[in-house]
Amino acid sequence: MFQKKKGAGMKIKGRFDKIYEIKKSPSMVYFGLYVPGMVDDDIQEDGCLKCSGIIPKYEKGTWLTVEGEKIKEETEERNIFQVSAVYLLTETEKMSRDFLKRVAKELEDDYELKLSPTGIKKITEACDQDVVKFFETREMETALRELTEKCKRIKKETLEQCVHTIYRRIGEYDVVKYLASFDCPMEASLTLVERYGKFAVQQLKEHPYQIGYYAGLDFFMRDKIARAEQKQPLDEERIKALLYTALNDILKSSGSTYVFYPELKERVNQMVEKSSWPEIALTDTHLILTMGEMNNLVLEKTKDGVRIYRKCFFQYESSITKDLCRLNERIPDETFNPDEIPDIERKLGITYDIHQKNALDVLKTSGVKIITGGPGTGKTTVVNGIIELYKRMHPGKRILLCAPTGRAAQKMSEVTGMESFTICRALEFRPFGDGEMRHKDKDSPIEASLLILDEMSMVDEEIFSLFLDAVKTGSTVILIGDENQLQSVCSGNVLHDLIRTEKFEMHRFKKVFRQKNGNTIIDNSYKVLDGQLDLEKNAQFQIHRYWKEETAIQDILTEFEHSYDPKEISKVQILTATRIGMSGTIELNKKIADVFNKDKEEEDFFFSRGYVYHVGDKVIFSRNNYDKGYYNGDIGIILQINRNGFSVGLGEDIIRVSGKSLMEVSPAFAITVHKSQGSEAGEILILLSDEYKSMMTKNLLFTAITRAKKKVQIYYVNDAFSSCIKTRQQERKTGLEEKIKGVRREILNG
Repeated sequence: MFQKKKGAGMKIKGRFDKIYEIKKSPSMVYFGLYVPGMVDDDIQEDGCLKCSGIIPKYEKGTWLTVEGEKIKEETEERNIFQVSAVYLLTETEKMSRDFLKRVAKELEDDYELKLSPTGIKKITEACDQDVVKFFETREMETALRELTEKCKRIKKETLEQCVHTIYRRIGEYDVVKYLASFDCPMEASLTLVERYGKFAVQQLKEHPYQIGYYAGLDFFMRDKIARAEQKQPLDEERIKALLYTALNDILKSSGSTYVFYPELKERVNQMVEKSSWPEIALTDTHLILTMGEMNNLVLEKTKDGVRIYRKCFFQYESSITKDLCRLNERIPDETFNPDEIPDIERKLGITYDIHQKNALDVLKTSGVKIITGGPGTGKTTVVNGIIELYKRMHPGKRILLCAPTGRAAQKMSEVTGMESFTICRALEFRPFGDGEMRHKDKDSPIEASLLILDEMSMVDEEIFSLFLDAVKTGSTVILIGDENQLQSVCSGNVLHDLIRTEKFEMHRFKKVFRQKNGNTIIDNSYKVLDGQLDLEKNAQFQIHRYWKEETAIQDILTEFEHSYDPKEISKVQILTATRIGMSGTIELNKKIADVFNKDKEEEDFFFSRGYVYHVGDKVIFSRNNYDKGYYNGDIGIILQINRNGFSVGLGEDIIRVSGKSLMEVSPAFAITVHKSQGSEAGEILILLSDEYKSMMTKNLLFTAITRAKKKVQIYYVNDAFSSCIKTRQQERKTGLEEKIKGVRREILNG
């Protein structure tokens, strides 16, 4: 079992057994290797040789050849084997087939593709019994072409994915090892290998800023790689990466769609100080000349200075403006009959007040209409009336109900009794080609004459522009939302911008329709908006004050553990203002997971971005992925762990998360208030820390409170509660309102 190679270490062949421990910094994995027939004093009680090195988590039983040497660590009773290199495959026929068996299982688990034993035999024979050598000596396209000619009975899709998986497997270790030297996350390695196979390291070395960005590496990691590969500090690609990253960071943190140059320059200078070349300052000349050559930026001259947009945001605002102008032509609808309203009231068992009856007038004409109001003001009641009235006016014509997230769409279905869609589902997103997507647009519009879009405060400019582009001219579009809710997670402030233009028919509801026994949650939410501190406290609404943050955290975690039910994930939810810090979602989720997963098997986990995921963990998606079918804000449960990631249950759908998708998912026992928009839970536990008071506003607390259906508990430290109620959310910089009003600007870079 042992081989000694001159100039190298010892080589050992064995089967991967388990991971003992993962250290994040420095990157290191301690794992067990079962070596058949090995008799050695250093063998652990479980029969494995304990090894250390940089290695992905392989499926148990995977054959490996590891190279390295035995070392003695102070904390260990026995020597451990320090790995310097790992070889997935061996030169023998048996090992080639074993490897293909693992590939076959991976295809079945991750892609639901079947590679039969006969198919394995055919591929092994086509590779002259040495699968590794065959693929290591050929480009992917060449290998696929040869195998297609020799293995004609294997389905084309299966064979293509099989070849792709083999290349990923072969190149995986080199990428993991290379990136680990720069403290890069393991999921970045998986992303690169999926895209570039065994050439991933080569591509990254040649184009660290571009390829690293695709892999999700931050600028500073890409900068380390660039310096190690002897790139130059004034290289154009580096300056472009600095500018784009700085701009993106500002826009992401503020929610704005543009910045002024002084703010951008300041952020760039701050990044340079922390970069791999802190001694090399960048002048205005460097920055301005480079910006002028960047195709992904738009520079717009205003009286207040030069606005710098990401090109996509400028295009979103321009597209929204054009489509709103197209759709807002108010053509009278002669079928509108107000005499139907009393019968509708009887059918729905309600009585409309004068403001609600006036809102039904949105159906008098086509065009774009806005209905806004807080919780309990009757927006849903009016929507149900609009739907019923429109059905009578236009029997047979389609009504489309949609919302930004799956949770919000589900809620809309529950209150209207009609099927409701996410905006993305309404647009019918579907994959097309290499990473491209097709969807409904002006050439293939949505087949609906009345479109009702709920939770407009959550809708960002990107998704709104896509939605409007797919609406047929002459349709009626009704936008419903609460202008006091938090702004959208992504950039823009669409609902506020539309309201401020005064270009659209609008109905604003202010009267709160009280329930028979009152509703303390709704009453207190409006008190928060009014800046009142004397909130009503009862069994439905409780407030707890603490002098120490640790005590507040302990109490909120205890309450969560007591109330949480994995079979009913919306029963209770922790909300906080931020991801970072002691009271942030990252630390809270780790503490909760430690309690819930303490008795689970060591092998039943997946390590990603500093967090260990287990079956049963509650997770949230942070981006829209139209190909895989999940959207920003969707919450689900991990159903299964596999080698490359895990499967998540979203209602009746099962989503497979691996590679780049791992960057788009996070634990969700605790989530930020921003992420909670559009969703509800029976009980809401709100944590207000005095460490991040600048992030906490009355709009944030209002939004958090209104997520609760049955009960609210607020846990706050020192004066965080009063500070929160006294602070309003910061205005976002957008150009949408001006564009809709027809304000023209000079574009400096074409």
